[in-house]
Amino acid sequence: MNQNENKNEKSTFGGEAYAPPQKAPKQPRTVSLPMTIVLVLLAVLITFQTTYVVLTVKHTLELTKTKATVGNFSVLMEAMGYYDENYLYEIDEDTLIDHMLSAFSGQDKYSTYYTREEFMEMIASGNGNAKGVGVYVSGTTTSIVITYVMGGSPAEAAGLRINDEILAVDGAYVSQIGYTEAVARVAGEAGTSVVLTILRDGKEMNVSVTRGEYTPETVIYSEMTKNGEKVGYIRIIQFDKITDSQFKTAMETLGKNGCEKFIFDLRDNPGGNLDAIIEILDYLLPEGPIVHILDKDMNVLETHKSDKNEVDAEMVVLTNGNTASAAELFTSALRDYKKATLVGTKTYGKGCGQTPYMLSNGGVLYITAFFYNPPFGENYDGKGIEPNITKELPTEYKNKNLFMLPQEKDTQLEAALTAITNK
Repeated sequence: MNQNENKNEKSTFGGEAYAPPQKAPKQPRTVSLPMTIVLVLLAVLITFQTTYVVLTVKHTLELTKTKATVGNFSVLMEAMGYYDENYLYEIDEDTLIDHMLSAFSGQDKYSTYYTREEFMEMIASGNGNAKGVGVYVSGTTTSIVITYVMGGSPAEAAGLRINDEILAVDGAYVSQIGYTEAVARVAGEAGTSVVLTILRDGKEMNVSVTRGEYTPETVIYSEMTKNGEKVGYIRIIQFDKITDSQFKTAMETLGKNGCEKFIFDLRDNPGGNLDAIIEILDYLLPEGPIVHILDKDMNVLETHKSDKNEVDAEMVVLTNGNTASAAELFTSALRDYKKATLVGTKTYGKGCGQTPYMLSNGGVLYITAFFYNPPFGENYDGKGIEPNITKELPTEYKNKNLFMLPQEKDTQLEAALTAITNK
């Protein structure tokens, strides 16, 4: 959890506007924030924002705290000296500093540095003002596979479809420039265009897409029927500030359509914004604690609570090894209040959060600085949360993108439907 927070995202328990793309188990740093917005699967590891932290300006790295620290970092000054005296070209100091600060990402799985531009993109995306193409994707060594096209997005306007394979971006083939670089080239400023060479139904064609602004879909829902009962299915892809309103819209719509039981699919959800998860859990839970924020000595710094209003319905939460951070709080909170049955496999295990610190160059450094505990259960950092009903996917689908998983092959969803309709 971050105050702004993938095994696919990142955040900390943090400030209002700070809702980064999530990073669950922190994977290699994504190419750029625009990418995480446009092609969310590239984004994400865990950012669970804490509202009790205010961004503070820090002096560069405070290397003078101790003589030992100065000694350890003096080699950097040596290197700078050699460059200053001998380098043939002009040193781009801003780029150099950004690269050096990015090294902090290696201290643990979740600490991360964002440039000012990346941070602003994160805020915009989390608030629902994304720029780019507007698709969820998966990758191969030779193509980018579109797994979902967001409603009202530039991709939808251009006629892109699920299962379209992007072979080339502006004439540069994915097989030659690589998946990450190809995704970077798809992203861009609103109003600019990109020509995508796609493979559809065995035929290659070029599609021009004018990049623009759109609202990311972080909640996808539908009605299902099992044993003659209507069940509302809600998949939460990640927790951004816009997720709260999207989630409540899904619940209200499904409720009006006769659904009295709900499955919340948090598989591959890397986490997200603290404000959003608190609002959603307050909506679902009875009066009581939602989350406890603790310092490194496990002293409770703050507790967020729910009011007495709650949703009275049977619920199931679907989880897997990529369910992380804010998604784990959602899971554990419903479990602690005995509101839901957990189905699937053990979650990732991220019970710590990152605090954002604004630096004098405009960049933001997220530092793993606190733990967060569920309402009544133990902290699951490094342990994960075990489901009530353990169910694996078929071997051939275990590493598949969930968007590409046929419902008839989704044994975990079937187990969830069975569990909720057999009561």
